[in-house]
Amino acid sequence: MASYGLVLIAINIVALLVTLGMTYYAIRLVMKFRRGMLEKPWRHISFGAISLTAAGIMFAIGSAIGIPASLSSALLYGGSILSVIGGLFLLFGLRAENQVWTSKVKGVVPEPSRKDDLTV
Repeated sequence: MASYGLVLIAINIVALLVTLGMTYYAIRLVMKFRRGMLEKPWRHISFGAISLTAAGIMFAIGSAIGIPASLSSALLYGGSILSVIGGLFLLFGLRAENQVWTSKVKGVVPEPSRKDDLTV
């Protein structure tokens, strides 16, 4: 039976890998949506995801055993600030996305700016 510490380390590693994958796709989205009607919302959402990933990394390093307390508290404080910034970016991006899809003209779905916007 694995000890509690090893299970916690494994969970933290999996969480770090998931957030790094989220950052990878957020960066790709920023590069894909350029000069289209969906650019602004997804740019904000992507920057929010990147900020939350950076905050998660800071939390993971700040919680590590064996680092000085002053460095740990600085990392946790910085991670909290980045978490708030990332949450605000996500909030503004989702709000902007909602405004795009609930335009004043009912029943009209916005067309993508380019053909490759339809690809996943």
